[in-house]
Amino acid sequence: MTEIQTGIPCEVDGETVYLSPSSAEGQALQRVHNPIPEDEWVTVFDPETDKLDEAALDAWLTERGYPLQNSNSSCH
Repeated sequence: MTEIQTGIPCEVDGETVYLSPSSAEGQALQRVHNPIPEDEWVTVFDPETDKLDEAALDAWLTERGYPLQNSNSSCH
């Protein structure tokens, strides 16, 4: 093949395909190659109760400027 391949290489069924860096798949592969450092991970799961720590999640979202809606419904 004389055409130069560009994009994010991905092997599918033994054949290399090239994904657009802006596609969802291309972005996911870029994150795998450049993982988020472990000290930046956020845990909002409470291992003691096996449930989502909603207060920790709300705090994390609020800290980053995301608006929260008050809701009586639960996401369980």
